[in-house]
Amino acid sequence: MEPLMPTGLPPRFPVARCPGSENAVRARDVRPELVRSRKDLPERFVLGFLDEEGFALEEDGWTAVWKGAMPDVRLRCRYFRAPNVYQVEQTVRGESAGWCRMPARFGLDRAVQTVLGSGFQPVLDREAAGFLSERYRLRYVPWDDRMHSMVCFPDGAFRILALPVHCALLENLTRFLADLARKGLRGFPFFAFAELTLRVIDCSEGGDGEPAADPVDLGLEVIGQTGILPADYLAKEEAEDGSEVWRMRAPAYAVFVSVPFAGLPDLCAALAKGGFLPRAEEPGPGVPMTPFVYPGGMELSLKTVSFEDSEGAVRTTWMIPPPLPVEFVRQVQQDGNDEAGPGPGLAQAELVRKTSREILKGLGLDARPD
Repeated sequence: MEPLMPTGLPPRFPVARCPGSENAVRARDVRPELVRSRKDLPERFVLGFLDEEGFALEEDGWTAVWKGAMPDVRLRCRYFRAPNVYQVEQTVRGESAGWCRMPARFGLDRAVQTVLGSGFQPVLDREAAGFLSERYRLRYVPWDDRMHSMVCFPDGAFRILALPVHCALLENLTRFLADLARKGLRGFPFFAFAELTLRVIDCSEGGDGEPAADPVDLGLEVIGQTGILPADYLAKEEAEDGSEVWRMRAPAYAVFVSVPFAGLPDLCAALAKGGFLPRAEEPGPGVPMTPFVYPGGMELSLKTVSFEDSEGAVRTTWMIPPPLPVEFVRQVQQDGNDEAGPGPGLAQAELVRKTSREILKGLGLDARPD
């Protein structure tokens, strides 16, 4: 039987778009033999910003280093005047994460593209996962060989931060991201959309053959976390691996924010400051509503991502939004950061809040988030 999805709620709508800053000097326009200072090179490039102390003129050329908020992640370029070559390398804590040596006549952009073309290196995800989990309550899904490797230029690889949110708080988060898009994220581009997506919550079985979680309590917990009724009741089903589980399907809104890998720490810091991402020392929302990060492009090959609590008692599986239609992306670009006033995203978020409140109050339930 198909789960009962809520009616009257928009399935998807744009939230915000920040185009990012343009470099005064593009990589393809760099004349290496004429470089005399940092101003002759791109300011923002793949892994972050040009390090002021990382630029040096040498007798036989120059060296430049770009780095982001994670201090041990760097892109280093060495230009040798003779024999007129670039040597480019990504490093994490001194460990190589992609390297090439190329004649300078092909251009700095081509040299860096060659490094990026080797694919996103898992060591970068390991560093990011440790860096972010030490600071915030989130889960991090690293890239693996089941996924497509998508690397753009000059922004590098993209990551998507999923923020589960109660219907009553979606309006505030939408307004916050629209304001952040207007102010800018230290030059990094990002775009965000909200999606009503389905979660599957699996509970372990108690010693008496009943679910470890009380079905009524779990249902009320889901409503308190999301502002949306569960799609069905907790019932024993056969899982994908053939085992039996106690399962409930529970829709929830999440805002998905796509940002370059280098800009992910800045995005998380801004959201934490705004109160939309819990810090590591703060109480967490529980696994079913914990924010998570996954690689951009994962949705091309994988449809779900799952997380368990520390005891293995509750497992939550999120349906990952499919690739966005071109028309929707254009809508985000046009409307997501409307300078003239609130865009359609804010109106949709307001509709979600009001509709959720009316449905829950009609059933005698509290519409306020837990």
